[in-house]
Amino acid sequence: MGCDNSSEASSPKICGENCSADQDPTSPESPDGTENDGTENDGTENDGTENDGTENDGTENDGTENDGTENCSSSDPALFQVARWPMPGSTGEDHSVQYRVDEEVTHDEITGLDWQRQLASVSLTDEDAAEYCAELSLGGHCDWRLPTRVEGVSLLELQRKPPSFDPGAFPDIDGELVLWSGNPERLFRLGSDGGLRVRSPTSAGPDRVRCVRGGGVPDSDGSRYELTPDLARDLGTGLTWTRATSKQTYADAASMCAGLQLDGGGFRVPSLKELHTLIFDSKPNGPWIDQSAFPSFPAAVSGHIIFWTSSLEATDSNSAWMLDFATGTAEATSVTATFTLESTLHVLCVRSRP
Repeated sequence: MGCDNSSEASSPKICGENCSADQDPTSPESPDGTENDGTENDGTENDGTENDGTENDGTENDGTENDGTENCSSSDPALFQVARWPMPGSTGEDHSVQYRVDEEVTHDEITGLDWQRQLASVSLTDEDAAEYCAELSLGGHCDWRLPTRVEGVSLLELQRKPPSFDPGAFPDIDGELVLWSGNPERLFRLGSDGGLRVRSPTSAGPDRVRCVRGGGVPDSDGSRYELTPDLARDLGTGLTWTRATSKQTYADAASMCAGLQLDGGGFRVPSLKELHTLIFDSKPNGPWIDQSAFPSFPAAVSGHIIFWTSSLEATDSNSAWMLDFATGTAEATSVTATFTLESTLHVLCVRSRP
């Protein structure tokens, strides 16, 4: 077949053998169809007989030698320390976590993370925990790693009485889980009550480990926030934050945020899981927040920068969760002898995704 390059042609340009797109179909050098009329390439010599699948029937490459467990390396947890998933709706309540569960792996439909469903069969020291995940082969994957702080916190369902995790997705919650902190000298421990604590390897005993894989990737230009003079919109979570802070009691914090009229209002006190997304694990010291986005963030007093959250303890409506930006830890007021709902603590206000 020749080439039809005319603008009047109703069908796309079609080229046969030895034909270029700019060739004149009327040229003597152009094939006229006689020598390439389909006779020599009528399918007889290539009728599938010589390549009928017999020699490549999958026997030599049946997946046995490449089942996903070879030539695999664990990802660096530092790439996954920022939340890149949608957060709760306008009420501020923690969203219902949606899981897809099989025998070995629990997949979180919201975060996109795959979790080891059963805890490691033995307790591991800090030094051994990362190695255990890096060497784990599970569910056809071998790129497992220790979860970051924000990934571990994403599992919390604080409306549940402890353990604050979905028992259908994670049937063996027991003790504290090891979480990567960005600092090799200390790891976080996420308690079954929702508390987040830091212990140094020298003082911490063995703990249970639940490995994770998958997750987002860093933005190509490194940007995280879309800034205005008063507000910072997190491009990963969709949450919009006030850049200025204040100090209030628990009740006054709720009134203050609700009364803000910045950019149309709609602000409230963040939940514990929402406030956790602001923690900036890469910083060697507190305050653990991106101070280019929050330049007037308060300094530590006696080693602490404690903020209110809207989250109440499931077992005590007179106790609220607090987050310390100097240490990255979270605790409820009922656990401390220092704070009550009448205490004056720092506050940031937040607005959910549209």
